[in-house]
Amino acid sequence: MFRGLWIEKKADEAEKKEHPDTFVDEVKSLKLKSKRGWKMLMWGIALETVVAGVFAARDGWEIRQMKINAANNDPIKRPISEISAIVDFKVKEDKPHETQNWGTPEVARMMLCETNQIAENEFIGIGILNFLDADKFNRYFDGTTLEYVLRFQFDNFGVILGGKNISSKTAEWALEHIRFLDIQTKFLPHDAEILGGSAVLTINSGPQKWFIIQPQKDLYPTSGNYGSDYQVIASMPSNVVETPKK
Repeated sequence: MFRGLWIEKKADEAEKKEHPDTFVDEVKSLKLKSKRGWKMLMWGIALETVVAGVFAARDGWEIRQMKINAANNDPIKRPISEISAIVDFKVKEDKPHETQNWGTPEVARMMLCETNQIAENEFIGIGILNFLDADKFNRYFDGTTLEYVLRFQFDNFGVILGGKNISSKTAEWALEHIRFLDIQTKFLPHDAEILGGSAVLTINSGPQKWFIIQPQKDLYPTSGNYGSDYQVIASMPSNVVETPKK
């Protein structure tokens, strides 16, 4: 572009000078130089436009890729690959007492539920998600109350069946649809009284959802002290757990 402008400028300056004895051939030569300079200028502008367009398109593509990568790396947008939970609740008790463990090794299981509806004396879980298991509990006693802390993870069998991802649903979907936790404990006596507590659900090692455990008693206190679960229900703060109709 600079070369074209320089040639055109020199040709114009030479053409404007008064030369009475200038030959016709020299005038033609100046005009040709002027045209050549103009063409070089136009080609320079066109080339610059093309180059700028290419860089702009590349920058736009890179920005789009960055947004796509950011979305793919956002834990809340990824398919569910990991779910864990920490549950903490207190029981009214003047002395530590737990029932003997029975059945499979875990001390408690957690079912993720969208509603608090009961079907055949059981809460309805979200079918695409398996149970979470707690292998042990930590117990703290202050003389009048027992505090239990449990850590839940997806059972290994469920993870193997699910492959890399537990579900094709995203963490965002799970946070929206999981509204109740049915915590089925093996160690609580059926006459125990829950004073309250909380549960924190973590998905894909990032997004979390908080639940409250309201004061409650066993839903089925007459079911026996051995071989049946004591169900502890956790709900979102805005929801109230309904007592199932007998």
